Amino acid sequence: KARQLLDQAAQLSPLDPDIPLALGETLRIVGDRAGARSQYERALKLGLPPASEMAVRTVISELQ
Repeated sequence: KARQLLDQAAQLSPLDPDIPLALGETLRIVGDRAGARSQYERALKLGLPPASEMAVRTVISELQ
């Protein structure tokens, strides 16, 4: 259900980096490593604050 709601949010606000960040967390929790990585990378491309960017890069490196 969370993924469905986040997908809808992404359609409404495609430039909000918090949405793919949240979707990445959701996918990571359910074990979809490739999907999570893709969403984290999208969040990075959209732009995150420096502290969040470093945390996301760390998580991405752990998913590989």
